[in-house]
Amino acid sequence: VKSSTSVALSAAGGEAVEEADSGLGETLKVGTYFALWYLFNIGYNIYNKQALNVLAFPWTIALIQMATGILYFGPLWLLGLRKAPKLSFDDMKTLVPIALCHTGVHVGAVVALGAGAVSFAHIVKASEPVVTCLANFLLLGQVLSPMVYATLLPIIGGVAIASMKELSFTVLALAAAMLSNVSSSLRGVLSKKTMSGKQIGENLDAQNLYA
Repeated sequence: VKSSTSVALSAAGGEAVEEADSGLGETLKVGTYFALWYLFNIGYNIYNKQALNVLAFPWTIALIQMATGILYFGPLWLLGLRKAPKLSFDDMKTLVPIALCHTGVHVGAVVALGAGAVSFAHIVKASEPVVTCLANFLLLGQVLSPMVYATLLPIIGGVAIASMKELSFTVLALAAAMLSNVSSSLRGVLSKKTMSGKQIGENLDAQNLYA
């Protein structure tokens, strides 16, 4: 007959194994999401560049791409397959600046891809952490440790060297990619400043917020 102590230890061991399996499963799931994100992002950028080579109107293409979302979410909301968000006027005032930043992210990226090489656009976009640190300091007063700032130096140097050596360098590609960077950083900072710990409307989950 097992003692109560041995039974308790067995139960604790079983819970530990379950927690370990759960942690491993969560890690694999997140890793899969990251891999799919990179895979689809690569395909999206290549397709965008091919489309821009055929139709050199980046603003038009960016507008069509963003408007296409209406064809997906609109029927879902109208048919009740997904609950439509309910927003007050104050909620709209909170979300409009974030939506404008999102627009800047997308339009800037598409214009950059049209004005230069895909690789160059992404090299410049790699400097987004630098812009985010600056935006955090200016808007939130957040100061990070010197070690964090030190890690930004290789990024700044890499982008500078790549810009000097890039054969297809154009000022428009650099400016558009930086517009995308600034917009993305401001979107994150504004979201944190205005939405953190605050209930915005009804049914505003991640998918509806992105829509």
